Amino acid sequence: MNTKVKELCSLGFEDESLCHEVLRQSRGELRGALALLQRPLLDPFHHRMWSDKPEQPIDVRHPDKQRTCRRLLAVYDLPSWGRCELALSLLLEHNAPYCLEDVVQAVRESHDREFIKRVLAKECPICLSIFPHSKMQSLTSCQCSVCCDCFRQHFTIVVRDKHIRDMVCPVCWEPDINDPEHLNSYFSTLDIQVALLAGSGLTAFSTNTPY
Repeated sequence: MNTKVKELCSLGFEDESLCHEVLRQSRGELRGALALLQRPLLDPFHHRMWSDKPEQPIDVRHPDKQRTCRRLLAVYDLPSWGRCELALSLLLEHNAPYCLEDVVQAVRESHDREFIKRVLAKECPICLSIFPHSKMQSLTSCQCSVCCDCFRQHFTIVVRDKHIRDMVCPVCWEPDINDPEHLNSYFSTLDIQVALLAGSGLTAFSTNTPY
């Protein structure tokens, strides 16, 4: 029981007696205890959900950090109070290039601050700009990642003006188009990626790209 109390305290709930009580009510089940602790924090937002007034955007620089964390917890359904505090601290870093949605997505997936910062700061090897992992594109043929704009520009030019052998990674130039193994799966995936990013009905096989 003490181990579970310590875990709840590490998530931002510092009242040990309250942690003991909610664990008793949830019969020692940690997830149930966490839900009981979070419920009072969400009540003001549940009431506002039924209000006719439009919800104000979350101001991460609001002086009341507890209020901001409560809103993050309610609006984005983050797994714990500690994750909300982590998200807020990342957003408040000096010159942080992160946007709220990118940070929330990363914090949902991990509680490791340094890992999250690496995920949020990927360098595109083509334009050398910094992007979160969610705004990078990878091919199935290699481990390279490039930003969506560079990916779109590369394959739009290839589809419209070049040869099918140029429909490879713009960084490492994989895969070998002359190798028939796995090419069907590579091109079927690439076709979907190009269509989604390039728009206007453009796909890897919808133009006069020579074979």
